[in-house]
Amino acid sequence: MLEKYRQLSERLKISIEQVFCRDIVQKGGTSLVTFKGTLATSIKKVSPHHMDMMVWFFNYKTGKYWRFTVESVRVSKYGSTSGIFKVDMDGKILGMYPREGAIITSEEALGRQGRHVEQSTV
Repeated sequence: MLEKYRQLSERLKISIEQVFCRDIVQKGGTSLVTFKGTLATSIKKVSPHHMDMMVWFFNYKTGKYWRFTVESVRVSKYGSTSGIFKVDMDGKILGMYPREGAIITSEEALGRQGRHVEQSTV
């Protein structure tokens, strides 16, 4: 049934996206919001236990979740590199650990505007 729904959505060009959001249903709580196109079609509360199971780590100092992701990024017009990124739920890069081993966490190294990593949770 789910596969038929996804095929129909793809054929009709309706995008389906799931996004983790904080403080929607309950202050300090996490919710999974499903969007079909531009419409939010469902909101489900996600327990801290399930966030742990999905390898999201909670930072008690900032009150936000983060995790590691491996991505390949373009670093110049001549090439790209892959690295391990520490990202928040919005995809904002909090730190980068390139293959070469140097840890990059400063705002200057990542750019003043901050860079984002697209995340797919579907």
